Parts: sequence; C-alpha cells; structure tokens
Amino acid sequence: METVNGIKYQIIICLVFVAVSCNTKLEKQETVNASSTNVVQKFSVSEEDVKKVVIKFNNAMVNADSIQLVDLTSDDLTYGHSSGLVQNKREFIDDVVHGPFNFSMINNPLQSVHLFDDTAIVRHVFEAKATNNGELVDIRIGNIQVYKQNEEGKWQLLARQAYKLQ
Repeated sequence: METVNGIKYQIIICLVFVAVSCNTKLEKQETVNASSTNVVQKFSVSEEDVKKVVIKFNNAMVNADSIQLVDLTSDDLTYGHSSGLVQNKREFIDDVVHGPFNFSMINNPLQSVHLFDDTAIVRHVFEAKATNNGELVDIRIGNIQVYKQNEEGKWQLLARQAYKLQ
C-alpha cells in the first residue's frame, strides 16, 4: 500500500509541477505579447473636433501658413485636385505657399462628417475666392477629405480628392 501511496504522491507532485510550469510559460507569453504590441492610446473623437480642424486647415490655406499646413497634414498625404493633379505633402504645401493660387476665402457648405475610430471622412462643397496668377477666380467643386488622428491625438489630413460638380 505504501508503494501505491508513494506513486500517488509522485503523480500529484508531477501534476503540480506541470501546472506551475504551464502557468509560468503563460505569464511569460503574456508579458512578451504586452511588450511587443504597440499600445494605441485612444483620444476623444467628435464631429465638432473634426469640423474645427477643417476650418483650421482652410484658414492655413488662405493665410498660406506653411507651419500650420505641415502640422495639419500627414507625412503620407495624397492631395488630389479636380484637374487630376495629385500632390504629396511637400508639393501641396509648396504650391499653397509659392504657387499661382492665392486664396482670399474658403467656405464648405453641405459638409458631412463620418467618424470611424481614429479616422474621419469629410465631404463638402469647396467654395473659394482666389486669384490665379493675379486673375480673380471663383471655385466651386466637390471635395472629400480623410483625416486621421496621429499618435498625439492630432487630426491630420491624410487624403483629399476634389471633383467637378455637375
């Protein structure tokens, strides 16, 4: 009977050892997963915040403010014009600051904002008064913009495509 009790005791010790070993491996795996995963901090998201950024962006274009435009646009910006021209961030900002267009007013009627976590899709009519090489022009085109929150929670323009209205 002692041998049976001894075997039972050894089996119990082995089971406890296996259970402790499995738990330790699980804890180590959770630690590895937690340290290797990029933790995304959530920031508050509201339509009003996005609308304010659109206004700030428009003002930066009217004022040809390169510092604001750099801050308000993603490094991955793709900026499409109704003519078909597509610019990256550097080209877009250079064009606003040094190009032939000088905006005096930008308005966005019929604006809608759709939020998806840290991404916002904005649609509106882009109405502007400007000069093009010194000649007065009125602009009225359709526009879709995609804004994304960066790591600091700032909304930045990621993509923009303008199109001719019917």
